[in-house]
Amino acid sequence: MKKKAFQYGLLLLIFLLFLFPFFLVFFYIFPQADDFCRAFLKSDQYFSNIIHWYKSHNGRYTNSFLSLLPVYSLSFYRFICLISFIIFICVQFYFVRKLLVLYNLKSSFFSIILIGFLFVIINLTTLPSVYQMFYWYASLNVYLYSYILFLLFLRYYLSEFFEPRYFFLLSILIFLIIGNSEMLIVAINFLLLLKLIYSSIRKKSADKRSLWLVLFSIICSMIVLMSPATEGKLNNYSGSGDLLHSMIYSILSTGSFIIKNAFRWPHIIIYLGLFILFIILIAKNKGGRIKSFNPFILATISFFFLSTIVFVPYYTMGVPNLTVSRIGNLLFSVLQAIFFLNLLNLASFFSTRLNYSKYLTLLSVSAAVCVLGFLGLSIGNNSNYANLYSDIFNSKFLLYKNEVESRYNILKNTESKEVELPPIKNYPSSFRNFEIKSDPGEWENSCFTKMINEMYDKQIHSIRLSKNQED
Repeated sequence: MKKKAFQYGLLLLIFLLFLFPFFLVFFYIFPQADDFCRAFLKSDQYFSNIIHWYKSHNGRYTNSFLSLLPVYSLSFYRFICLISFIIFICVQFYFVRKLLVLYNLKSSFFSIILIGFLFVIINLTTLPSVYQMFYWYASLNVYLYSYILFLLFLRYYLSEFFEPRYFFLLSILIFLIIGNSEMLIVAINFLLLLKLIYSSIRKKSADKRSLWLVLFSIICSMIVLMSPATEGKLNNYSGSGDLLHSMIYSILSTGSFIIKNAFRWPHIIIYLGLFILFIILIAKNKGGRIKSFNPFILATISFFFLSTIVFVPYYTMGVPNLTVSRIGNLLFSVLQAIFFLNLLNLASFFSTRLNYSKYLTLLSVSAAVCVLGFLGLSIGNNSNYANLYSDIFNSKFLLYKNEVESRYNILKNTESKEVELPPIKNYPSSFRNFEIKSDPGEWENSCFTKMINEMYDKQIHSIRLSKNQED
């Protein structure tokens, strides 16, 4: 009983320190930038707006369905972002649980929740922009949702063959993922083609379900790639469209990216901690048959899989910055899932060669040191947690909310056609500064003006930031 009380107390403490503060932020967010351009669209023109999006904005059909939903009233906007964050956490726990089952590892409730918490926290500490991942709907409906869908896809993909009961679900996931993020198009097709080759070799004939999923994925990809807007996006970057350059640099960048993050401090100690935790779970599975794959083959597949994701920004943008903002959010998140899978597989692989049960005490102490060391260093040094706690303790979120609400009150009550606003002075460090500009002709200002006119039934011609006060 005392042991369980301690375990539940530890889990509660981890939740309160490392996850609960993120929930508080949702009460202080507002629509920003791209949200402005979608907030004033008429809901009765939803499907015509989707067609217009596909032709003129981008070919991501799933993204258009999500972005153009009428979710931009403030209370509903905050609710949707909050629910998305909860789903993000739940899906990561689900992924951890199913992965342990896949490897035939029996685990206690405490072990699953602890490893799930660590998986979530690792992700939170590596995100280049927490704000753009969770607190800005225009970004989260592309990158957060794509990551969530990818984890679900990976969970079903890893079964030995595509089971009939999951076949329809996999088809839906493929449709949604490819239609939501260009970054995962090549990656999903790569994995499906690999599965087709593997299943065909094992069965000595083409697996019909695998073949259908490959063909279906290609069709979905063509819908995105053949959009008039997709070709237009390529023309926006001078270095885009160079296939050879993109292939070479995606491989080189992936290698560099993996090495830097595998040995990143303090994450290297939590990777070691997770590896030891997996060994402990294996040691406690007395007599159980632990599954594993050849770790070298899995690592090689993982490398080229990540390369296919990196390839897309290189091909579409020429020379992208992979480790910042929204692109970095998706890349880092997928990387952590791949690291997690490879660590579990490596521990399982060696379980058939080594007897772990003799060293349970030493392993338990080592795991505890690694986990507590990582958690302590994260809350003390990680910029995402440092910014979050600083903003909470200095009331930056509240000050920001008051300033934004004051701005909206000015706009609600003004009779002027040309409105000049003072800048927001208390932007939280955790937020991206999406301030409107001093030039009323900028697209942010134009969309913001249209949104305000729709919200308050105004006829404002322009809204701009005070020139002498703009940063």
